[in-house]
Amino acid sequence: SGPEQVERLKGTLRAWLADTFSQARDLGYLERRVRVGKVHVQIGLAQIYVFAAMGLIRGRLASLAWERISDTRERIALLDALHKAIDMELAILSDSYMEADKFRDLVENAPEMIHTIDAEGRFLDVNRTEELALGYATPEFSRMRLADIVPEDSRDEIARHVARVFNQ
Repeated sequence: SGPEQVERLKGTLRAWLADTFSQARDLGYLERRVRVGKVHVQIGLAQIYVFAAMGLIRGRLASLAWERISDTRERIALLDALHKAIDMELAILSDSYMEADKFRDLVENAPEMIHTIDAEGRFLDVNRTEELALGYATPEFSRMRLADIVPEDSRDEIARHVARVFNQ
């Protein structure tokens, strides 16, 4: 964080605005937007913040249109285009959140034990099936490593496998 990050994010916002209001609505545009949505999901940015930010952007751009465009027809056409562009952005971003929710639901309710770990083998997330099968709750898993639940004679092999996965 700090001034460098703020400047980087301002640059990202400027690039997003330029891309949003360009004429190119092609596959590349869609792929860039899907990537943004996935990043928002990955960093845990709550969807409400995305909608709030879009509301602020929509309001500010609409105000600028009212201030700077005196011709009513031109202003109405611009506002219509603005609302369509912002609505398209929100639809694409919302889809990323819905996809993440579907995946999360699929993992959570899978009949198999599923977990994610970090490079040190610490549990980051555990599905309900694994909690029930092993008898630990999520807070307990957060203090455990994969080595804690595998037989002792398998720990070296598991450690090598985890190292191989994270070093690829």
